[in-house]
Amino acid sequence: MRLEKRKKYSAFAVLLVVILVSFCLMVQNRIQEAYDMTGSAMSTVVQFHLYGKKAEEKSNILMQDINILENDFLSWRISGSEVARLNQSAGGGGVEVNARLKGWLDRIYEIERDSNGALDITVAPIAKLWNIESEHPRVPDETELKEALNRVNYKNILLDGGQSFRLLEGTQIDLGAVGKGIACEELAYTLRHADFCSGTISVGGSIAVVGHKPDGTPWKLGIQNPRGETGEVMGVLSIKDNCFLSTSGDYEKYFMEDNKRYHHILDPRTGRPAQSGLISVTIISEYGLDSDALSTACFVLGLEEGMALAEKYHAEAIFIDEHKQVTITEGLKESFEITNDAYRLVE
Repeated sequence: MRLEKRKKYSAFAVLLVVILVSFCLMVQNRIQEAYDMTGSAMSTVVQFHLYGKKAEEKSNILMQDINILENDFLSWRISGSEVARLNQSAGGGGVEVNARLKGWLDRIYEIERDSNGALDITVAPIAKLWNIESEHPRVPDETELKEALNRVNYKNILLDGGQSFRLLEGTQIDLGAVGKGIACEELAYTLRHADFCSGTISVGGSIAVVGHKPDGTPWKLGIQNPRGETGEVMGVLSIKDNCFLSTSGDYEKYFMEDNKRYHHILDPRTGRPAQSGLISVTIISEYGLDSDALSTACFVLGLEEGMALAEKYHAEAIFIDEHKQVTITEGLKESFEITNDAYRLVE
């Protein structure tokens, strides 16, 4: 009987080892599986770098999701989208919108108000005048600018009650300053609910970091050198897990005329490219919409007011001025490193 019991225990031990080894191999395979995807949406480059089970399948799902966000909600250029429907109703009665868009518009309004209009999603009339994102940008004359500015005011978007909004005559919404952050936030939500999946999502100048890096090291995010070639970094930010990062800079979309740079970050108060002394602002936030909206607002406001706004929203920030001096918030002291000698950290 003792021999038989010993054999039973031995068989059980072997079975347990097999189960443990199989489980470890399964977890290891899930962790090591990685997939990169590059595509385009929202008039910019979209990149996914995912780890985990069925990473390729999840990348395809994310690409489908961002196309739905653009086509159904965010784009003013696509006639059937929620934003396009609102624009088409300007001067008329209220329009019932989807609950998601209602939530985004409510949050955007808070940042518009707190930035005193440095962020303003009704900037479309002056953006169309400059046409900076096209092949034929131009400097509009003063008469054109003055007329367009009369139609730019975030307070022209009125909440009729519930989920109904009404736009005053001539008001047009353009979510270009917030849409990429919204997309990152929505896709990150999808990814967080995916089994054994982590990674980074990049939509233009906005990035979502989801979960932990499989090897336990921090995620390393490069900050673009605003006076260098595309992909050339001036510093590196170390991120442990979940957050959103957005950068606004005068190097992203611009044209030169008479040796002067005209960039796409317009000051809604003047109708002209913002002249705040800054050339790049990076915001790190708990929310994708906030990171995108605040990077634009802080760029327009300049260093002092921009720093105060970032702190109000509990966001971290990296400000780079035209003299290549870098100012960062206190929370980044241990996680941000300048790697380009042309830039100097202001203590």
